[in-house]
Amino acid sequence: MTSGINLLPSEFVPKGSVAKIAKSIRRFGFVIIIMFFIAASFSGVSIYLIGRRMISSRESTSKLKNELDALRGSEQSLILVQDRVKKIDSVIKKKDAKEEIDILSEMSEVLTDGVIIDSSHLKEDIAEVTFQSSNLTDMTRLINTVGDLGEYKIVTLILFDFTPTKGYMVTLGFSKI
Repeated sequence: MTSGINLLPSEFVPKGSVAKIAKSIRRFGFVIIIMFFIAASFSGVSIYLIGRRMISSRESTSKLKNELDALRGSEQSLILVQDRVKKIDSVIKKKDAKEEIDILSEMSEVLTDGVIIDSSHLKEDIAEVTFQSSNLTDMTRLINTVGDLGEYKIVTLILFDFTPTKGYMVTLGFSKI
């Protein structure tokens, strides 16, 4: 119930144009306040989302750092294994060299006059020894002598070659297996 009684003197009553302007300013202020709350809400949500992204980025970064540390540890253990393999290879080569020296010393005992050992190679199951002679008769005697050895299960003729400068070259393969 509104009453039409106005207790203010009529000189204080605003004019119609001033009242319209005041009403427009009030509406404009209300719209500005609503826009401010919308912008503040949008800013708050944006800050929250950016914070979440930063947290997830930090978590993924720490996870990647942990994986990198684990890979570094694996790399170090692989380097240690590689060093061990190199040491094992050197020991095996020393063992192979000893076997080759043993075979060469056995062959030097059965060498006939005029025959020399040119080279030797130790493969997986067979030792290859190359003999050189300028005379075929000496080479024949050597092959007969080696054939009479009972230490080797298989003696294989791998190469028989003749060159005028070096003479006869015979490569024999010795296997105890």
